[in-house]
Amino acid sequence: SAAMEKEKRNERLVAELTEVVQAQRGRLHVHAEERKKAAEQGKVCKELKEELARARKQAAQAEAVEAQVGALQAANSSLGLRAAEAIKMAEASTAQAEASQRAVAALSEVQ
Repeated sequence: SAAMEKEKRNERLVAELTEVVQAQRGRLHVHAEERKKAAEQGKVCKELKEELARARKQAAQAEAVEAQVGALQAANSSLGLRAAEAIKMAEASTAQAEASQRAVAALSEVQ
């Protein structure tokens, strides 16, 4: 009788320990899944940060190109203005030369 009770008690203890071990395994599995998810999220976060850094670098390069284009346009505009001024000066010189020729022609007619 005492041996049977001891055996029953041992069976209960084994059953309880089995439940405890199964519960512990379940918790470990959940923790492993959580760590896996956290690692994946960390990887995604790192990739997003790298993508953001690339986008910022490209934006800075685009701004630099835009600044260069603006400078070239300003220089081109300045050259255009200088060319226009040179053309006006040449036209004025031509007009003066023509006026001088007319004056010389008029003087030679008078003499």
